[in-house]
Amino acid sequence: MTARHSRILDRALTRLKLRQLRLLVAVGTHGNIQNAARELGISQPAATKMIQDLELDFEVTLFSRTNRGVIPTVFGETLIRHGKLIFAQVSYAAQELDDLSEGNSGRVV
Repeated sequence: MTARHSRILDRALTRLKLRQLRLLVAVGTHGNIQNAARELGISQPAATKMIQDLELDFEVTLFSRTNRGVIPTVFGETLIRHGKLIFAQVSYAAQELDDLSEGNSGRVV
């Protein structure tokens, strides 16, 4: 593991929030920070700050800014893909917990 990787991993584990990833995925879908912010019920300046914080933490540029919106860079596409996988896992975990609490699933002994 390189020193850079270790530094970025430490930041991700201590600072990264699911709402940041949710915003990142929404921006990737909409191609526009303002529309993604509106979808998530946050202000556009707050959304921009969240994206900037992610870029600082990961030490990469996640989106190319244009006058028509934003386009994910290769780094942005990678983090969006991983964000979607993380949300799928969270959804599976929530479903499994719900099934267990409803008695629909479990281990037979």
